[in-house]
Amino acid sequence: AVDSGKPDCVSAGEVALSLPLLPLPDAADARSLLAEREAAIEALIRQGATPDDLNPARYQVQWAQMLLRTAEENIGLASVTVPVQVVRINEVAVVGVAGELFVEAQLAIKHASPFPSTLVAAYANGCVGYIPVAEAYLDGGYEVEHSYKGYRLPAAIAPGAAEKVTATAIGLLRAAAANGAPG
Repeated sequence: AVDSGKPDCVSAGEVALSLPLLPLPDAADARSLLAEREAAIEALIRQGATPDDLNPARYQVQWAQMLLRTAEENIGLASVTVPVQVVRINEVAVVGVAGELFVEAQLAIKHASPFPSTLVAAYANGCVGYIPVAEAYLDGGYEVEHSYKGYRLPAAIAPGAAEKVTATAIGLLRAAAANGAPG
């Protein structure tokens, strides 16, 4: 290792963000959705579907049951907590996000970082699911319309979440840079 004569600078920070989900249906709509999912699996069984063919339908029924329980509890607008962390070691920063942050947000974090080397790590200390950028909601697709069910969420994470994560990460990076600035 090269000795620069300067002491090493190590710092870290974390913010636990509360990210809202899209609005939940009322209990009546959730009950109807569950009935549709149960009817679909019954139809597959009548058609002689294989266990492998039934698995996706079972998954949809389990999700709809969880949605109904959530709607019956009248939680209203639900949210998920997403830890965002920054660790700084000299001129290298690592941003950790407990979710799958869309690449546009990751690149925005790297671009705004005051460090010459910034790494953004998804799935850091957990994963709440995909965190799409706002524009992705216009296109729809798997990440926005379906993936949240696999993460046991009653609804998708609402638009604006990736931008909130990005702003938080940049704030943590700037605080880490100021923490090592000569005093």
